[in-house]
Amino acid sequence: MMRLPMKMKMQDKMWRVEQVLGQCGLYDVADVVVGDNSFTGGGLSGGQKRRLCIALQLLDLPSVIFLDEPTSGLDSASSLELLETLHSLTLSGRLVVVTIHQPRIEIFHMFDAILLLCEGQVAYFGSPIIAPTMIAEALKDSGQTFDASNPADSIMDVLTNPEAQKSILDYYLQSGEIQAINRAIARARRHPQKTLSMKFQKQTSSIQNRLLALDGRTSASQTLSQSFYFPLIYLLYGLALGTCYWKTHKGVLLMSCYMVFSCASQLFLASVIHGHLHKAFALFELEKADGIGHSTELILHVFIRTFSKSSIPLIMSCAIIYLCSIQDYVLWKFCLTTLIHLQLNQAWIAIIVFTAC
Repeated sequence: MMRLPMKMKMQDKMWRVEQVLGQCGLYDVADVVVGDNSFTGGGLSGGQKRRLCIALQLLDLPSVIFLDEPTSGLDSASSLELLETLHSLTLSGRLVVVTIHQPRIEIFHMFDAILLLCEGQVAYFGSPIIAPTMIAEALKDSGQTFDASNPADSIMDVLTNPEAQKSILDYYLQSGEIQAINRAIARARRHPQKTLSMKFQKQTSSIQNRLLALDGRTSASQTLSQSFYFPLIYLLYGLALGTCYWKTHKGVLLMSCYMVFSCASQLFLASVIHGHLHKAFALFELEKADGIGHSTELILHVFIRTFSKSSIPLIMSCAIIYLCSIQDYVLWKFCLTTLIHLQLNQAWIAIIVFTAC
């Protein structure tokens, strides 16, 4: 949701997400939480994570997609599944450019065109079906053999052979393919109206929508014990201080009690904020590199969420301390002391957040 423009209706955004999930084969894991597997119960596999990265880019409906070694680190089954997803995207009119090392034969024949590089030079460019025939023809005069039954592995083997490298590069230079490509480039320059000029225009949602998306993502990854952290801590702290200052009848002692409460609250506030920031920073760096993450949003999100989650437990704790310490219950005194404590608590949160960031 953070990627899609703010003018786009929510119904259209949800339809876009459903469409991309279907294209990338992620319907079955649509509700799986991505991140720390300690509470998600498994999470996504390596291949599913790669497809999720592709799905995030597809939200912008790009015409051209570049992927640098998307199958590295994946097993053969996951690699095949990923390339099948990419091949299905080409059927909708998108251009997919992939760099890959030693693909299995099923993956090799999925490509509409391949570009073989050797020592920084083009060894072949064209259909993968014709590539084995061309390489076998190039090696015919050198006396070397080429196994066309497994072209992907055989091509890599011959391209690492110094003698075969020279034969293949010389054959390609004399084949006329380079001249044909140069003629096509020259024609495009003579007729610029037939070329497309791509202007970069990054569209993102409003800061309010992005903050809501961040809060929803944080809530989805929060455990039950984390949800009850603030209420439980403030309740126990209020009872402890309330019993220490039981029926003091003195405003000075009451205010000193509140000051002790305020100074000590930074201890457990700091642990919560730093724990949240530690998890958020890794994801923030990825989103920032992708152009959708901003430090202002991260700071505002942590500040607003921490303050909102701690406000009600803090008021509850203030009420416990006040009722335990004072006998003459005056509403304006309670409101004043609570307001002072809220301001102090807000100041501590701001100091911790800005210091950490």
